[in-house]
Amino acid sequence: HPQAIQAFDLTVNTLQDAPSAPDEVLTLREAIEVANGTRSLDDLSAAERSQVQILASHQPSHIHWALAHPVNNPVVELTSPLPPLAQQHLSLDGAVGNRLVLLTPAAQTSIPRGLTIVADGVTVKNLRFAGFTTHNPQFNAGEYSTADIHDRPQTRPSTLTGDIVITTGQILKDLHELSWMTQATPPQGVEITANHFGDQNPDRPSAFGVVIFEGAGTQIHDNTFQFLQGSAILTGKEATDSHISRNQI
Repeated sequence: HPQAIQAFDLTVNTLQDAPSAPDEVLTLREAIEVANGTRSLDDLSAAERSQVQILASHQPSHIHWALAHPVNNPVVELTSPLPPLAQQHLSLDGAVGNRLVLLTPAAQTSIPRGLTIVADGVTVKNLRFAGFTTHNPQFNAGEYSTADIHDRPQTRPSTLTGDIVITTGQILKDLHELSWMTQATPPQGVEITANHFGDQNPDRPSAFGVVIFEGAGTQIHDNTFQFLQGSAILTGKEATDSHISRNQI
């Protein structure tokens, strides 16, 4: 479970992804864990701690990149699903100079979601997404029910999939994909802006762009959606007062 929430400015200084460990670089995975309160500063090396600034408690946490050398095509190849974005008002910014970081599964790795947002007021901007899908042909977010778990235990229920999924996390906790939840209410005021969803590379198909499975007051604006297998923006169980504007689809 997360510890007491502290606000941080977290500078990711690598495009690598690996299991969290005290080493010379702070990965996106580790930055999310620190922001969530599931990884303490004591778990970081001195080099990693130098990438973390403690903020006043009333300020929101911020995750961004700063690389030692310019990269024309910044790509983070994820080796496993990222932790959910679970701190309220966290901002995640994928800009590296005038480039956008691409999040995509590593080769021979299947990951259903790029980012999972489970808290109020989270902002995600300046990222590219490709390759997040599920190989389960029975997937249908609209037909999920907890009865599936109990009535057909021999069949694994389909999961939520999308480049970004906004949810309380209850469905994922029921499926044992999350071990804890931040809040029981749908995330409010999530903002998704200036991102690029989908890739024309047939080896990196994306199922959906943004999935509001449970959300209130979600703002989705100034994004690009293309080359997706399904909907650019998909709603599920509860999606109230959404504001969707100025997107290229």
